[in-house]
Amino acid sequence: ALLALHSRLVRVVVSEHEAVLVVRNGRTRGPLAVGVHRFLVGELVVRRFELRETLRRVMGQELLTRDNVPVKFSVFVRAKFVDALRAHAAAADLEELVHAEAQLALRDAVALFELAELLENRAAVNQRVADDLRRRLAGLGLELVEAALQDVMVGGELKRALAEVARARVMALAKLEQARGEEAALRKLVNAARLLREHEGLAELKKLALAERAAEGTGNTLVLGLDGAVFTGRKA
Repeated sequence: ALLALHSRLVRVVVSEHEAVLVVRNGRTRGPLAVGVHRFLVGELVVRRFELRETLRRVMGQELLTRDNVPVKFSVFVRAKFVDALRAHAAAADLEELVHAEAQLALRDAVALFELAELLENRAAVNQRVADDLRRRLAGLGLELVEAALQDVMVGGELKRALAEVARARVMALAKLEQARGEEAALRKLVNAARLLREHEGLAELKKLALAERAAEGTGNTLVLGLDGAVFTGRKA
């Protein structure tokens, strides 16, 4: 009799990293404690939920920005189960549901931004996705650890147009810096001319400084005007 009873038992082993529910004859039991459990044979369904973090990648979703530009995205989702009973009640195929919720969160976030805003401030889009997805997954018994946008892609023609805009912006900045340098140099010349006009002695000091530098080398010819006379000297 004991052997017959043993043959009618189903053995369920629960590990530390999982939550396990058993549905027998329409009634749910669990989450079960870590260890070995036995149940009488019947209409028995065992559902296991991984408590460790899992990584999911939602690939290549083509979405419209606020200015109706089609852009493709991928998003990485790291999450873990925290409520097995809620997850069990939410859906039979949770993987598909998590994938759909990530798509919806991404679509709603992208629709708030124009393309230029999205490319310049991806962190803001990422935060929108994470906030929305955290709320959605909580209803499925999961806790969002991280949601990260990856592979933001635009079409070939649009990509070339963006590259041209970026190149034109760099060239404009270079020309602006060149104009600023020329303006600064011209300003220095104007200031120098004003000082020479206002202070006669500066001109003489400038001549002496030039003569001193010229005298440091060999083979230089100096021509200086001294009281109407011209003195020409050559240093051997």
